[in-house]
Amino acid sequence: MRRPNNILLIGMPGCGKSTIGRLAAERIGYSFLDADEEFEEYFGISPADYIECFGVPKFREKESKVLGVFKNCTRTVISLGGGVVEIPSNEKLLHKAGKVIYIRRDTDKLARAGRPVTAAKGVETLYAERHERYEQWSDHTVDNNSDVENALSAILKLLHSG
Repeated sequence: MRRPNNILLIGMPGCGKSTIGRLAAERIGYSFLDADEEFEEYFGISPADYIECFGVPKFREKESKVLGVFKNCTRTVISLGGGVVEIPSNEKLLHKAGKVIYIRRDTDKLARAGRPVTAAKGVETLYAERHERYEQWSDHTVDNNSDVENALSAILKLLHSG
């Protein structure tokens, strides 16, 4: 079985993308990148602070620039921001970079702290706006409703099955 060059994790804010991504990368011997951390390194400001200062539309524009860099990665698991699906052109950027896995989690289980867009719009509203795109953009879907280990096992099983 040939693993994808990169694995990109999408899903709602607080669904476990970063936690699962770090663990998956460690288990398969890949590097790990968090898009929010890369944004901060690239622009010198956290996504939350950028949104507070300049607003969501400007943030999405800058976020897409960071996404373009991921196609140059190799053997990397990448955790993406929850709103990556709000810009239609990002879909091609993601698929150029690797396999896309949607981490699905029930809205009542999503972490909410430190998420300005979630705080402004509400979890249910964001989910209603985004869930169809998460499903359409993904190559696979993994549930993270019981525990991280189950979601991680599902991802590893997908990778071993091709």
